[in-house]
Amino acid sequence: MALCVYTAQLDNKWRETATALDTTMKSRDPLGRVFAPDDPRMVFRLKRGQLSPAAYRTWYLTVLRRSYRELRGHWDTVLARPVVVLLCYCRPAQFCHRHVLAETLTTLGAAYRGEILADGRIVVPHG
Repeated sequence: MALCVYTAQLDNKWRETATALDTTMKSRDPLGRVFAPDDPRMVFRLKRGQLSPAAYRTWYLTVLRRSYRELRGHWDTVLARPVVVLLCYCRPAQFCHRHVLAETLTTLGAAYRGEILADGRIVVPHG
């Protein structure tokens, strides 16, 4: 059975659940940090509008490819799970790395099921 991937904004409700994976640079979870952006300047530039989402995506995909090559076992650990909820602090409607990571995991056989909103509703991706 393929990994089912969800995304959500990180809050205390998610922080301690078994399916949660905090993918922020400040994550206390070493597994989550494997998938975190590695340069805070890139994140800040995106949030300030100084970097386009396309440029950020290109940069972050480079980070993920390197991570996949160097830390493949960690990727396999996540891919072996039945469900994962990728977390970061960005708002649900905002472009961010958790969505790029979800797309990347789908290329490795996972199924992206959507963004979980604060009220529990799931916004299913189009396409």
